[in-house]
Amino acid sequence: SRPFYRKQCTSHRRSFRQRSGSMVSMSRIAVLVLTPFAWAAPPEQVQERPPNSGRCSFVVDPQTPYYWDKDCKDGMVGCWADSAHVECRFCSYDGVPCPPNAWHPSKAVCNFTNEPAAPYYWEPQCPEIDGGLGCRADGKHDGCRYCGGEDEFRPIECKEEQCTFANEPLIPYYFDETCEAGKKGCNADGMHMGCRFCGAMPYNDIPCPPEA
Repeated sequence: SRPFYRKQCTSHRRSFRQRSGSMVSMSRIAVLVLTPFAWAAPPEQVQERPPNSGRCSFVVDPQTPYYWDKDCKDGMVGCWADSAHVECRFCSYDGVPCPPNAWHPSKAVCNFTNEPAAPYYWEPQCPEIDGGLGCRADGKHDGCRYCGGEDEFRPIECKEEQCTFANEPLIPYYFDETCEAGKKGCNADGMHMGCRFCGAMPYNDIPCPPEA
């Protein structure tokens, strides 16, 4: 019986080794399956800020002068004027001076209950200029200023509004006092609402006056 016992033990050991080998192999497979792969995650996509347009974009032109200030930052007075670009900055406003290339509202912004007989224009330096003489002519807008005439405003020069282009366009233009936001051809220079294109496509339906 002892040889049989040895033979049976040997048989069990072989069977155990085979089963152990299978279990080891299965455990290795399990480790390979369960262990996460060391893969490189794609770099996080950072949404780049769109390039500066270089000009403000208002839905409706404001009654406050403004300009493009590349040095504008969050928290600086007047920045984010158009709520779209931090560089868009109000000026002649809370101590912020206007540079020569600033956009100024047209005198068409003036809103009189009754059109006055005295001449007037839009003065971006109001109410600081000349102690505020003639400013707020319509009783609503500081920049609306009386000028000329025979009364107390006679010393005030009536400044003529005119188009101001960085590069002279090929399309004719003139200054139209009746211009308003949304009217075809108006705000041609991007600075003065009264500056209007005329006489050439796509503005050929707008007749040009002799001075255009």
